[in-house]
Amino acid sequence: LPMLQYTLQELYLQRRETDELQVSVYKALGGIEGAIGKKAEEIYQQLPAEHQPQLATVLSRLVILSPDGETITSRAARWSQLPQISEIAFVQAMVDSRLFVSHLQNGEPCFSLAHEALLRRWPRASEWISVHKDSLTIKSRLQQLSERWLKEDKSSAYLLPQGKPLEEALSLQDMPLFVLGIDELALLNASQKKIKTKR
Repeated sequence: LPMLQYTLQELYLQRRETDELQVSVYKALGGIEGAIGKKAEEIYQQLPAEHQPQLATVLSRLVILSPDGETITSRAARWSQLPQISEIAFVQAMVDSRLFVSHLQNGEPCFSLAHEALLRRWPRASEWISVHKDSLTIKSRLQQLSERWLKEDKSSAYLLPQGKPLEEALSLQDMPLFVLGIDELALLNASQKKIKTKR
């Protein structure tokens, strides 16, 4: 629905003097999904210069890649995850423009994408995803592993063994952009502890 609203609004704003909507304008917008990308860039350009860099932080909270690194999807993020005023201002601008939605999840204030087409049709977002694809894949894999570990009552059989999976997961701790959750950190700590005990 938000994508349709944007497209209709742009078609109306660029209508002929006779109030006719033009197919040529619709094609220039790139269809319904293209209108979302153009709207996102428009809002981004209107932001104060000091707020624009927060796009990276916000995307790191919202974007998920499948463990195989192929499927891009999104999730809800908590407003409480945004410690800086500039981050909050960035998200609020996106909410006000209906590109993001603000809602409650498990009683906690959250925000999420109004439509995942934003990740495909906004060049800034798709470029960021491309640059950080490896880290996003590791983060998503770690999230799934921590969920499985909790589901299995934190069994040591589901801890990360010494080697590449653990090393990759630990590398995320050196990247301020990717904040690890409590459960993910607990899995990493327990995995390291088990390896030290073996030694």
